[in-house]
Amino acid sequence: MTPNRSKIIDQIRKLMEITNPDSGAFEGEMANASAAMQRLMDKYSIDMVEVHEANNVVVDEAFGTKNADAMFGVIKQWHWHLARIIGRITHTKHFSTAKHSESDTPMKTAYGYERTWGKTIGFYGKESNAEVASQLFVEWLNKLTVMAMVATGEYCKILCSGYGVASAYRISGLGEDHPNVWRASWLKGCLRTIENSLIDQEQERTEKIESALVLYDENLAAKWLEHSKGFRTISFGDNAFNVAGYHSGSEVGATLHIGQKAVTGRNKQLSD
Repeated sequence: MTPNRSKIIDQIRKLMEITNPDSGAFEGEMANASAAMQRLMDKYSIDMVEVHEANNVVVDEAFGTKNADAMFGVIKQWHWHLARIIGRITHTKHFSTAKHSESDTPMKTAYGYERTWGKTIGFYGKESNAEVASQLFVEWLNKLTVMAMVATGEYCKILCSGYGVASAYRISGLGEDHPNVWRASWLKGCLRTIENSLIDQEQERTEKIESALVLYDENLAAKWLEHSKGFRTISFGDNAFNVAGYHSGSEVGATLHIGQKAVTGRNKQLSD
């Protein structure tokens, strides 16, 4: 490891310490430290494993959970898929509360900031990893929601033009061409492409990094088995599917950046 890279990793470690809830830092300071840490990891292609290894971090220490600052009436399939991707990047496990509960912190609503009720998605692993995972999840939940909305809006314009109506949602008998199905397929294609790209990146790991990861993930899996009772950890989805929406989302997914590396992946052929 070069001296400069060692210094960068040391900076990342110090920023990670600030993001720890027990650091005493204000919420804004924690958010700024997390953002700065991600920028450094993006710029120098550094992942969590390299940071842990370079600083001789013992993988058995300080495991915990962190809920994302987002509440759901219904957790959709793409929410689970995004959480799985974030978990893959940050080496954490994702889960949901089985029942509706009150949010940990006030959230923005139509009436201002207030505590809301719903289900949450959380992450379990090293406390610093879980903290980063929860922040990444909220960031990309919001980004993908807006992107899917814009893409579906363009699709609705095409439908309205073809059927000569003002609103695509009033067209009956659309089946798999309904805007809601197209949007769900867009999100599935986008996230599937991102996940495939991460799998490709994992296959390029060095033997040294892979060895460290195996030890960490085995320890995480053992602790998660003890911790996960009472949490929902799987997703269910409907079978409605739109091929054009999937491919449109897949093209966008191949250009997105999540976590510490740019995602420049392959588009998986449809097999399901």
